[in-house]
Amino acid sequence: RQLIQFPVGLVAAALSFAVLPTLTEHARNGDAERFKQTLLLGFRVGLLLMIPAAVGLIVLREPVVDLLFRHHNYSAQDAARTALALQNYAYQLPFVAMDQLLIAAFYARKNTLIPVAVGIVSIAGYLAVALPFYTTIGMPALAFANTVQNTSHALILLVLLRMAIGTIRVRETIPTILKIVLAAAVMTAVATGLLWLLGHVALFSLSRLLGDLLTVVVVGGVAGTVYLGGVLLLRVEEVALVRNALMARLGRK
Repeated sequence: RQLIQFPVGLVAAALSFAVLPTLTEHARNGDAERFKQTLLLGFRVGLLLMIPAAVGLIVLREPVVDLLFRHHNYSAQDAARTALALQNYAYQLPFVAMDQLLIAAFYARKNTLIPVAVGIVSIAGYLAVALPFYTTIGMPALAFANTVQNTSHALILLVLLRMAIGTIRVRETIPTILKIVLAAAVMTAVATGLLWLLGHVALFSLSRLLGDLLTVVVVGGVAGTVYLGGVLLLRVEEVALVRNALMARLGRK
């Protein structure tokens, strides 16, 4: 759970706080067009960062879990169960980014009731998965139930916001999303292949903490570089926005 909260706090929460003042200004001025443009830009930036984060955690789930949680009474069964739970949690990351932005959109319109009400409704999605499968699958079922809960929260908010302000033109983001998904798919293939190759090298053995560390660093580093190269090659414009934001923040420090 803590592993998932890191990208959620670093990307999703930070992004929603960043766009909230702009959304609020556009809502106050009645500028629906710029409100939608700002929201869509937030979606694209959030997906640009969260899709590779989800892919990285899914592909590297086993060495990451071993590296962080292995200790004397941590069995192979415990590791497998925790790795599956991490995978099930990671599926929600792109939707959490959208969810945080949608919550900010409702707050900007001075409507705090709907996100709370939808949160109550989305608990039904959690219970629909958790209750029948917890006794047989255990913790991984609860992780997937949480993913269903947060994903349904985002999708319901999206529908309700569209009903409130009209079409949001989400289709305009499809070209960018396709580029991001393509870059992430190449990233996944490279990371999976590299994991297989390094699995035959004793230094990278996942039976040792050093092997886990080296695997996470090398595979994660190469996969991240491949993804960055992919989105640059495909000319995803939002990369420049992220870079400029980071440079501005570093400059202030």
